[in-house]
Amino acid sequence: MSKQSQPSNSRAAANEQSSVAVIDGDAPDEGQMRADHEAVKQEQKRHLAAYDHKTLVELLRQMLLIRRFEEKSAEAYSLGKIGGFCHLYIGQEAVAVGAISAIRKDDYVLTSYRDHGQAIAKGMSPDAVMAELFGKAGGCSQGKGGSMHMFDKSIGFLGGHAIVGGQIPLATGVAFASKYQGTDQVTLCFFGEAAVNQGAFHESLNLAQLWKLPCIYIC
Repeated sequence: MSKQSQPSNSRAAANEQSSVAVIDGDAPDEGQMRADHEAVKQEQKRHLAAYDHKTLVELLRQMLLIRRFEEKSAEAYSLGKIGGFCHLYIGQEAVAVGAISAIRKDDYVLTSYRDHGQAIAKGMSPDAVMAELFGKAGGCSQGKGGSMHMFDKSIGFLGGHAIVGGQIPLATGVAFASKYQGTDQVTLCFFGEAAVNQGAFHESLNLAQLWKLPCIYIC
């Protein structure tokens, strides 16, 4: 190794000191962590107490339905019965069910290509979703869209969009239409963190804030 390529003593010492600081840094206060955790649990219980038992059971039923649906989808995909892509919503069921349970049936939902869970939570029949995955005519998009293009205008579910971030300006436009027409409908827009890197994300949020559009962006 040449002299130029060797790190200086000061640089090597700084790197070593930085590593030691990370390893030997102040340990978190376990007692405080337990107290914080317990405080969060109690706060969650207070929120749940505001809902009746029937509502909570229904939310759980929807989450379990989506989980079992996705597990069967994964099984069918591994057997080669589902063509194309198949993006599952396992582990995120509570996000879709919780958010969509707070809106009305005539409100709108747009999401990314990981759309099975939101479609079912919005009211689409699991049979229609599964038929779409299998490419059957009975699917919500007549078997032509597949996993990434669930759609049902009648329930306000406007996709399933395969382009990263593509649903964000569309959801913003839907919210603008609601405001322009004078309705009190709300639009939910689900997206992943990769979409934040798209220019349309920043443009859409700027317009939504400027025009006070009834759109809720959920990452």
